[in-house]
Amino acid sequence: MCTTHHDDQPQQQNLPCLHCDPHSYIHMVQHMIERCIILRMSRDECVQALDHHATIPPLVTLTVWRGLERENKDFFEERMSIPSLLSHSQDSMAAADTTALSYWLNWRVFLCALIILAPLVLASILIRRYEGKRREGVSPGTLFKHEAWSTCLKTVHPRWLLAFRVLSFVAMLSLLIANVVIHGGGVFYFYTQWTFTLVTLYFGYGSLLSIYGCCIYNKEESCTYTSIGDAEEGTYTPSIILEEAANNSKPCGAVVLTDIVFWGLIYPFTKGYRLSFLHVCMHSLNAVFLLGDTCLNSLRFPLFRISYFAFWSCIFVAYQWIIHAFKNLWWPYQFLDLSSPYAPLWYLGVALVHIPCFAVFALIVKMKNSLLERHSS
Repeated sequence: MCTTHHDDQPQQQNLPCLHCDPHSYIHMVQHMIERCIILRMSRDECVQALDHHATIPPLVTLTVWRGLERENKDFFEERMSIPSLLSHSQDSMAAADTTALSYWLNWRVFLCALIILAPLVLASILIRRYEGKRREGVSPGTLFKHEAWSTCLKTVHPRWLLAFRVLSFVAMLSLLIANVVIHGGGVFYFYTQWTFTLVTLYFGYGSLLSIYGCCIYNKEESCTYTSIGDAEEGTYTPSIILEEAANNSKPCGAVVLTDIVFWGLIYPFTKGYRLSFLHVCMHSLNAVFLLGDTCLNSLRFPLFRISYFAFWSCIFVAYQWIIHAFKNLWWPYQFLDLSSPYAPLWYLGVALVHIPCFAVFALIVKMKNSLLERHSS
């Protein structure tokens, strides 16, 4: 029986129990160790972190660690031969108490706050200018009713877009549920899960719009499918709900950011480590599905909607700041740690990276429109 274990640690009551469900408990510890490895933590640092933040007994952590060493021998041998470049920053992170006033009342936090507020103000101005007030006629933020469900070519029936969106939604929702069931609700501590959930919701609502278009508009004999190059723009709808839900600009930029950071910055440092099926899917399928939807749909991609991308990332940073202000936790991403003297440079660099990430999808849409124009001519 493990009644005493639960009574002594009420804060861990939602986690698997070593005595009741040892398999799930060991799997949870393995996932936590994998996160520590991604953060370039040593074995001793990992044991300390899990003991302090998750109350995992050091003996359990060491046992699971040794099991991973046996399964990934090449990876751990290479890892031991390379000195950790982040050891100094990790030591300072371990020593820093995020709940202390001294952690927040300093020049680094002030500069980082300015770096966050600047794009927020600019994004608010752009959104207010292009979408804050409804104007007569066509504006960059205008969404026409047919654009939410029609395809970019008349020869491609909207049912194909509907099928693709439903398939994408079911696949992403299944992966998201599986990830939460296996690893727990703590996965939403990471920006990747936020973005994956956002894309899932986009495909869910997009599927409803496609169903609406195929079932209602296809019954009207006078209704024809319009493409991007058509002169007639369809029937204008001033619905803000329809316009924002069909906006794929925000998830596109966020998906590019998460996938580039993972495959370009994090994964190379874990060379030799076998990624799980969920790890690969969570950092690849979202981009594949969004790219396919972008190629099929007739939605426009106005550049000012990078504002939503900026809002999304700033909300995540604010969420992390609030959590760490009340509870001393490890940061999910090293560059978010405000104790480093280079924190303002990290925040500025990540903020600037949003521009090329958004530009990647904008360029893809521009190439698609150019090909459509050539096809129509």
